[in-house]
Amino acid sequence: MQLPLVNPYISNLLIKHLFSYSMPIFALASGFLFGFDRVEMDSFSGYLTFVSKKFKRLMVPYFMISAIILFLKLCAGMFFTLNFPVDRNFWKYLLFNPLEGFAAFLWFLYILFFIFLLFPIINKFIRNRLLLFFIIMVMNFIPFPQTFYFNHVLFREFLIFFYLGCLYSSFNNEYIKLHSSHYCILSLGLLVLLSIQKETVTGLLNIIFSNQIADRLSDYLIFISGTQVYYFISVLIKKKFNPLFSLLKYIGLFSSPIYLLHSVSMGATKVIFINFLNPNISLYSSISILLFISGIVLPILITKYIINRFEVLPPLILGVKGGA
Repeated sequence: MQLPLVNPYISNLLIKHLFSYSMPIFALASGFLFGFDRVEMDSFSGYLTFVSKKFKRLMVPYFMISAIILFLKLCAGMFFTLNFPVDRNFWKYLLFNPLEGFAAFLWFLYILFFIFLLFPIINKFIRNRLLLFFIIMVMNFIPFPQTFYFNHVLFREFLIFFYLGCLYSSFNNEYIKLHSSHYCILSLGLLVLLSIQKETVTGLLNIIFSNQIADRLSDYLIFISGTQVYYFISVLIKKKFNPLFSLLKYIGLFSSPIYLLHSVSMGATKVIFINFLNPNISLYSSISILLFISGIVLPILITKYIINRFEVLPPLILGVKGGA
């Protein structure tokens, strides 16, 4: 995988050391909020109410944004060559494995919804945190048969990060704030050490486990340490960098629109500045920056001045009643 219009070296560096932790940290944040809210379902009707809310929050926008992108891609495909075109099996990917489909970036909503389906059940019956973490880890090394197109491997992997978020929510927040600088340095040092010495770590694990399991365990250690870096940096920013924290907090209010609408926004910007204007290749770096900014700014503007103006749109597009 390589980012479009970006220098290959920078692209690989970003994907390997930054973007690879972005989705795990979102899963961790979802688990953190779930644990922080102390969601308890004492009855089956309570569970169904919880699932219904999550369906409206996650799956209604999933299907709505998919329909919008499907329409736009079918129209654009008549004039341009698409990187991810729509094929005749689009409905299978939409229902079972969006990562392989025409709106691949929406896979996280899909996987997160199924995590919300399962986790409250296992959390209800397995109260011991260590045992639950062990069971979730073991699930990742049990070979499951491929059912339809459902990406159960991705589901099991992100269930780990979701549960880590639940565990983080129970930490002593004041103690973490007090020592956030030390935790940040330690977690960053651990991440660098594990990344540099991955082969050594894998070799040590290989003494006990098979090659495949040892390799996956070392990957999990790196991912977990990476999410810790994000977590402790966020605590440090909140503690010591108020202007930056205020900016990130404001952008965070629009995190859902940015996630849901960034692809459409960046796609429209790319069509205008690449397909229509056909700029000199020397301008591609500047256009890359513009594409990145458009993926943040345009969703915020669309939400504030279009979606929130119509009462019916926020529940359909954003999964909320009052907009972002």
